[in-house]
Amino acid sequence: MRLVLGRLPCKFYREVVTKHFKGHASDLSQHYLSLSFDEMTTYADKVHKTVSKVRKNDSAKKLVWLLERGIAFDGRKYLTQKQFDAKLKGKSRTLPYLELGMHMKESDMVRIIPVEAPKNYTADLTLRKGSPNDSSLPVVVKRTDPEKDYPYLTSELANIIGKSTQFVAKAAADLGLKGNDKFHQTIRTSRSGKIQRYSEAAKSRLQQKLKKDPAYNPYQS
Repeated sequence: MRLVLGRLPCKFYREVVTKHFKGHASDLSQHYLSLSFDEMTTYADKVHKTVSKVRKNDSAKKLVWLLERGIAFDGRKYLTQKQFDAKLKGKSRTLPYLELGMHMKESDMVRIIPVEAPKNYTADLTLRKGSPNDSSLPVVVKRTDPEKDYPYLTSELANIIGKSTQFVAKAAADLGLKGNDKFHQTIRTSRSGKIQRYSEAAKSRLQQKLKKDPAYNPYQS
């Protein structure tokens, strides 16, 4: 058996292979049987749409049969196309009479969400449990603008607090500002070049530290 390499594994296919093809279970870390669609949505969404075309589109019918064939496999026999056709004969609806329908209800589905962000930035996503009656995926995306959210270069921050750039860099590391998105971001300017940018919160944190401890020396911490 050869598994098709896909960009994203579908959990229930992994479960089918692990259960019925134990000799191939070790291959799952590198090879996945998956589906690929143009629109960014869940597998379930697209399967529903494909199933709706079964009676009008031969390609859709073949795809649904192959999905049903894999899910209904009992370890000994595969569902033939003739048996598949018999399941749907005389039925006004399709999905309720397929193993595929039940499997979609019980299996974890994956939704792919495209997020646009500046180069070298990541998006923070917050997931929350939604209503069982709402198929949408609630996502909160934190969007950042480097110039606005991190307005200070190391030298600019040094001038504001009256210290050297070396002092700012050392203090940022000592106080835990560096690497914390609230205070700092590293921006790649070329293949080997990087600049450090700091937020208003970083400026306030350094000013508060120096006000509380004027003799603060990050080199001695």
